[in-house]
Amino acid sequence: MSVRAVRVAACGVAAAVAMAGVAALASASVSKTTRVGAGAPSGVMVSAGPLLKAPPPGVTRQADALAFFPRGATISAGQSVTFVIAGFHTVTFGNQKSFPTVVPFPNGKQPSLKDAAGAPLWWAGNAPLLSLNPRAVPQLGGATISSPSQVRSSGLLRLLTAGNKQPAPYTLKFVKPGIYHFFCIIHPGMHGAIRVLPSTATAPSADQAAAHGQAQLTHIIGDIKSIQAVNPTEKLAVWVGTGKLNGAEVTSFFPKRLVVNSGETVKFVAHDPTDIHTVTFGPDAYTGQIEKTFTSSKFALNPFGVFPSEPPGPPAPVLYDGENHGNGYLSGGIIYPYTTKQAPHVFRVTFTEPGTYHFECVIHPNMDGTIIVR
Repeated sequence: MSVRAVRVAACGVAAAVAMAGVAALASASVSKTTRVGAGAPSGVMVSAGPLLKAPPPGVTRQADALAFFPRGATISAGQSVTFVIAGFHTVTFGNQKSFPTVVPFPNGKQPSLKDAAGAPLWWAGNAPLLSLNPRAVPQLGGATISSPSQVRSSGLLRLLTAGNKQPAPYTLKFVKPGIYHFFCIIHPGMHGAIRVLPSTATAPSADQAAAHGQAQLTHIIGDIKSIQAVNPTEKLAVWVGTGKLNGAEVTSFFPKRLVVNSGETVKFVAHDPTDIHTVTFGPDAYTGQIEKTFTSSKFALNPFGVFPSEPPGPPAPVLYDGENHGNGYLSGGIIYPYTTKQAPHVFRVTFTEPGTYHFECVIHPNMDGTIIVR
């Protein structure tokens, strides 16, 4: 939480919430000659996301790598680490539990909106307004860090003000020995550590850090190739994304096209361990507008994308005939990674009428699928 980048929030360009980020394997805007971990003055360089200008041969453009390269590095006290931002990520030090990705607005409630049939949505006027954590936006703290408990963060503002240029790097000088853990606020499964030795100790070279980062990236690319063509073994199941715990991710549905009989139930199952997705049915113009406005200029989250279209209750299948809510809108809301305690991980839909039904993830562009009901 693969995943799209916001460049100018004031324009209302939507960013994917939480673990949704940029498809950096497809579009990182850095030179091919840049080497992970090399060339940083008096320390090493770490990339938040992979430093690739285009997908490697044999890798889908729907792939991403939600990881830091290298994930771990060792320096001596007094040296600096330069973090290059190659995706919709933060580099944040401190207590990860104090940085939830999504937070409610104080005392805010969802507006009293209606569906296309003129009926109130279950969340209208009741559920809280939700926002991307505002603490993820600004840079936090100074340019030095002297304790693993101190809070420091690169923030998203450097991405939002960069336009189409490479965001400014984030450099921290590590003053005292210790192990400093860091993470991405947007993608909580994305984390790393800097080991700081006494100033008198000799740390590995920047070239050694570069080699570790390149080996890590090579391994992730291999994992992507192994998962990008997989499909469920269950006949009536669709995997919602897929990935590995090391950050390898493919933002796609598996399969993209499924043929079922009227009356059968399809199970949409989270198969991405590190990112969130949605399963949203409806007219293309309708779901496309939800995607475009998933995050507003003030980082408020669109309730049509965040919440399920049906009221919470027992995990029974939802009946779908292509006319739900007056125009065929149906959503499971955010489908959370199966590795988290947050629910749901599964969305069940029983198709009651023959037809061809399009669905998509309104967080990740070009993540689309089709159910054909006979």
